Amino acid sequence: MPTRVVGAHMRRKFFLNLGKYLGEKRNFIKAGATSVGVLSAVPLLWMLGHHGGVGWWLFLVVVAFLAGWGWAYFMWLAFENDFRRIGNVSAAALAELLKETEKRS
Repeated sequence: MPTRVVGAHMRRKFFLNLGKYLGEKRNFIKAGATSVGVLSAVPLLWMLGHHGGVGWWLFLVVVAFLAGWGWAYFMWLAFENDFRRIGNVSAAALAELLKETEKRS
C-alpha cells in the first residue's frame, strides 16, 4: 500500500479506537477529569501559586481535578446516549476495518 493510504488507515484506526474507548462511562470520566483538571490546574497555579507553599499548590491541583471530574461526570449525564452511540458506531466500524485489513493481507 502507498504511504498515504497507510497513514490514512492508521489515522482512521486511531480515531475509531478513541471513539470506542470514550464510549464507556469510566473511560470518559477518567479522560475528561484528567484533561480538564490539567487545563484548570495550570492557570490556577499561575494565578494563585505565589500566595502559598507546596500545601497550597497541592490544594489547588486537587480542586482543579475535582472540578474536572465534576465537568466530565455532568457531561456524561447530559450526553450519555450520544457518547454510547459514538462508542458503538466506532466499535462496529473498527471491526469492519479490521476485517477489510485481513482481506488485503
